[in-house]
Amino acid sequence: MDADGGNQKQLTVDPAMDIQPTVTPDGRFVAFTSTRSGTPQVWRMDIDGGNPVQRSKGDLSVQPVCAGDGTFVVYSVLAPDGKQLVWRVPIEGGEPEKMSDLPVRAQTISPDGTLIAR
Repeated sequence: MDADGGNQKQLTVDPAMDIQPTVTPDGRFVAFTSTRSGTPQVWRMDIDGGNPVQRSKGDLSVQPVCAGDGTFVVYSVLAPDGKQLVWRVPIEGGEPEKMSDLPVRAQTISPDGTLIAR
């Protein structure tokens, strides 16, 4: 929607749960958590809701945050052993990479997406 609340548009119509949206600083993409692949995973779509693409893989992935420069999505992975770890994946696509072996409950990300505070 516009800053004044006008021109509202629904972005998702999938029957799955789509939650935790976050927008890249350049306004091009929305990253969000969705169950459309069966388990909660991080997805990315264009700002108009088009071209949804799953970005995370494997274990339960939630709480996406767009890195300050907009090139990465940082998110939490709930591992089978109960630990909550931090991963990141390029917003445009690529392989996810683990950022921390330490359990994390919430993350704050450096502007370049390389450091996290816990």
